[in-house]
Amino acid sequence: CGKKIAVLEAEESTSLGAAILGALAVGDLCSMETAAVRMKTKKSYTPITENTELYEAEYEKFRNICGLIASAYE
Repeated sequence: CGKKIAVLEAEESTSLGAAILGALAVGDLCSMETAAVRMKTKKSYTPITENTELYEAEYEKFRNICGLIASAYE
């Protein structure tokens, strides 16, 4: 998909995401874009275009594994 990936400085980015969604829900933030501007990144990754097929193949493996794990809990 060729999207740049940013790694946040925040140690608990999952908790931060939940807090941001909560702030949006109660009106303390007006948009996700407002929150995104405030985020500080420590590193970013840009996909290598020549590796697109490899990335897609690996992602397909990941999706298959997720499906297998999910089916174990059905």
